[in-house]
Amino acid sequence: MTIRQDLKATVKTLEGEKEYIFQALIRKDAARVFHNVLTAVVSAVADIAVAEGASQTDAVFKAIKTLDFDTVWDLAEVLLKFSFLDGTEIKDLNDTDYFTDRPEELYLAVFHAVQLNYPKVFLKLKETLSGSGLQGILQGLNRDEQKTV
Repeated sequence: MTIRQDLKATVKTLEGEKEYIFQALIRKDAARVFHNVLTAVVSAVADIAVAEGASQTDAVFKAIKTLDFDTVWDLAEVLLKFSFLDGTEIKDLNDTDYFTDRPEELYLAVFHAVQLNYPKVFLKLKETLSGSGLQGILQGLNRDEQKTV
């Protein structure tokens, strides 16, 4: 039996830098999360790669905007289970008060958990996007997506 490893990140929040610790996802959960966020992740990485001076936080919220709330909540329940955010353990998203005064951190935590669970995907996307025609295509698609309401 394989023990799941901890995935750590130092995240800049509105309150300052915090340490987030997530558990790596099991295979089925990892596949479900990947399926549900693939287009949002590609969009976010494209924005980071092409926009000079764009912050990672801007890309996070742009990516999250493409997902409906129920999808975000379902992802958060899987991704944040048994995580530690700034020293606070999140055993069950429905039973924590951590996000009551900092709701924006839910989205940051989801994004970082996805990024840490799929580091090779992010690396490959960045490599593919830098200096290729795909970069312009994704940027154009992203603009079209923003125009539709």
